[in-house]
This record gives sequence, C-alpha cells and structure tokens, in this order.
Amino acid sequence: NNVNGNTVSNWLRTPKQGSYTLNYVWKLDSAGSTIKATIDHTYSLKTERNDVRSSYNELSFNRRYRSNTPSNTDINTGQIDLVKTLNKQSAFAAGVKIVSTSRDNSILTERMPINNWLKDSAASDDYRYTEKLLMFYTSYDRTFGKTTVKIGLRGEQTKATGYSVITKETIRRSYFGWFPSVFISRVINAEKGESFNLNYSRRVRRPGYNDLNPYRLQVHDFTILTGNPDLIPQYTHSFRAGYSFWSKLSVGAYLLTTQHYIALTAKAIDSIIEYRSKNFRNSTEYGFFAEHNFTVAKTWNIRSSFSYYRLSNDISGRKYKLNTFNIQNIQVIMLPKLVNIDVVAWYYSPMLQANENQAENFNLDIGFTRTVLKNRGRLRFMMTDI
Repeated sequence: NNVNGNTVSNWLRTPKQGSYTLNYVWKLDSAGSTIKATIDHTYSLKTERNDVRSSYNELSFNRRYRSNTPSNTDINTGQIDLVKTLNKQSAFAAGVKIVSTSRDNSILTERMPINNWLKDSAASDDYRYTEKLLMFYTSYDRTFGKTTVKIGLRGEQTKATGYSVITKETIRRSYFGWFPSVFISRVINAEKGESFNLNYSRRVRRPGYNDLNPYRLQVHDFTILTGNPDLIPQYTHSFRAGYSFWSKLSVGAYLLTTQHYIALTAKAIDSIIEYRSKNFRNSTEYGFFAEHNFTVAKTWNIRSSFSYYRLSNDISGRKYKLNTFNIQNIQVIMLPKLVNIDVVAWYYSPMLQANENQAENFNLDIGFTRTVLKNRGRLRFMMTDI
C-alpha cells in the first residue's frame, strides 16, 4: 500500500547578541607610529525550538516530537598592535591577540507517543565547550617606486576542550600553525587607473561550535543533523592575481588548495537524509572573475560581476567535480529628496556542495531607502527573493 501524508515543522529561533569594546591609541611620533590596545566582550544568547507533527494514512507512521536547543556564548578578547612608520616608503607592524571563548549548548528532545511528553535521552545532551587562542603577527611593507610589497607572518596556538554533561566524555584539542602572506601591487598607469596585484596567503578555518557539538537533531521526519566532535581545522593555500583597467574594470584568477577539508556531507539512510560535517583529505578550487562599475548618470550606478570556477573534492575516496558560474548585477538609483532604489539580481548555475549537487538558483531583491530628520535617520523597505 502507498503511504502518504504530511509533516509540519514549526521552528522558532530567538537570538540576542551584544558587545562592549574599549580601545586606546598612543601616538608615538609625528610620522604616524602608534600603539593600540583593545579589550572586547561579546555575548550571544539563543533560544530555539522545533515542534514537528506528522500525519499519515498509515497510523504507525504518525509522529509528534519537539526539540529545544538553547545556546549561550561568551567571547573575551584582548589585543595590542604596534605600527611603526620607518620612513616615507616603509612601515613595520606587530601585535598579539588573546581570545577566550566559552559556549554552552543544550538539546532536549521530547516525544509524545500517546498523550504525554517523554524525554528522549538518546537524543538529548548538554555540551560545554571552551577555546583559548593565542595569536601573534608581524608584517613589513615597503614601496619601491610604483611597486608596493607587504610580507607578513602570523602564528596561532589553539587549545580547546569539549565536555558532555550527559556522557561525561571529554575531548581535548591543541594545535599550532604558521600563516605567511605576501602581497604585491604595481601601478601600471596612474592616469588610466591601471594596476596589477598578486598575493599569496595561508588560511585556517576552524570547525564551528555547532559542528563540534555531538548532538543528533531531527529537523523533521526526513532530515537529521548530527555533530562531530572529532573535527579538526582545515588549512588553505590561496593564490590570487588581478588586473584593473580605468579604475572601473577588474579581472583576475585564483587557486585554492585545502587540506583536511571540512564538508557538510549528506548520507541517505532508508528514507532519511543525515547531514554531518567531516574532514576529508583535500579540495581544489580554481577560476577567474571580472567586475565592472558603470555610471549611467549622476543618480544611476551599475555594478556587475561574473565568476567561473571548477571545484574538485576528494570525499571518502571518491572524486566530485563540477564547473560553476555566477552572475550578479547591482543597480542603485538615487532620486534626490525622494527615495533611493537598489536592485540586486544574481544567478548561480548548478554548484557542488561537498558530495551534493545543488540546483541552479536565481534571486532578486529590491530595496527602497529614504532619509529623514535632516539626514539623521533612515527608513528602509526591502523585498527579498522576489
């Protein structure tokens, strides 16, 4: 017999966020040398609830369950930066930054088999995560005629601890990395606005806190999200080159090679799709891009961009490859003393996301902005995904 029915998922999320920053700048000399000290505290509170009700013509398939996933995050940061102007052609910079993060994640899953809500202990957890970061850097830049060169080196030490209140399991991570960078730019023709730039950098992407949380969250009858506390950071080598014409048109190419690639993978288990972030051996992406700014009139500006790239992932010993392009057009029309209109349209061809092929996508947004109170305030009305 064919089984049919429907599932309704009511997902309510209420985020709250705030931050406090204190900084002070000491001027060391008349050449612009400074020491800057910054202290920052950022907090984030989120309540989240998902209530799912399923109804089918086959009664054994009916479900009623709900999940509460509140989280609380505190981030404290201290930073000191030194900028020393050596002469008109060169400058030196160095700094150190300390970040302390604590996050509490809870998930309470309840099911209603008959008339009362019962806790699903296997799908509930309370996870505590702390992370300490020590970052320090130095850089030097110098101008040789029409050419400017900047080199830098950053070091990062990370210590993280995750603790499950329910299972009493503790996971500790400690790792260090060096991140060099080189930026070169040259003015070809200042009058025509022609310039060339070339840069290299090594980057790090740490796993998100939600990805590390070893929860199992059922979004609805056919989708489950699971965490992975074994994730490690991914490291990317980035190469990029670009050329600008007339200060309006720029073209370029890039190459990204990533180790320990973090990917949100999809796995089909019977009729359920399970999403989970995992580390994989490598990922390679390369492509080219073009951007153009055009002024139609004093009150009408157009900015267009185009990019084409090829992404190749090695996931669980299988290669996934796809060529993708996207086009974006932004138009800003200013009607003095009336309203400013901005129209944003973009198109993505089918694209690769980990081991999933995502369908093409077109989006159109329109916004209207008017200044009030003698330019001291703004009123904005916006329509998205028309």
